[in-house]
Amino acid sequence: MSEVILLSGALPFEIRTSLREAVRSHIAFIEEKDWPAMANFRADLRSEVIGLETALALLLSFRAAEPGQEFARHQAVRAIERAFAEREHRMRLSKDQIAPIQWTAIIALAGLILATIAIIHIGRPAAMAITLFIFSSGFAVCLTLLMAYDRPFAASGINISPTVFREINLD
Repeated sequence: MSEVILLSGALPFEIRTSLREAVRSHIAFIEEKDWPAMANFRADLRSEVIGLETALALLLSFRAAEPGQEFARHQAVRAIERAFAEREHRMRLSKDQIAPIQWTAIIALAGLILATIAIIHIGRPAAMAITLFIFSSGFAVCLTLLMAYDRPFAASGINISPTVFREINLD
């Protein structure tokens, strides 16, 4: 979206203003409607994408008077197409989750491996402690990575927030 704002500088004032307002409304739509819908598994690709559709219609209806304006218009249209594709990707990503049976299997396997390590090294306490520490550390890292990819838009645990959209300079 920042690319659209940057390219809008080459367009006439009224187009630039309308385009920036469309981007502003799209960012508000993402924060207020799209992101919460993804967090609650209610996101739908068929829903209206406020702001992007307006910006695309505005750019497609604009007839450039200069080659620079035509280039900026063309690149802005491509940037909006990428924004549509990125939204689709976010929608698919928001539905990713690890099923409870998978979590149970992962934790059960880790417990069995820890028990096996302890049994193998029962007579060597130092070797047992080192091996259990190494395995437990690796398992903790794996669990952290799994939690990061499990329901990444949900409000609990490790999640993704729309802060990057707030950083776009609209002025």
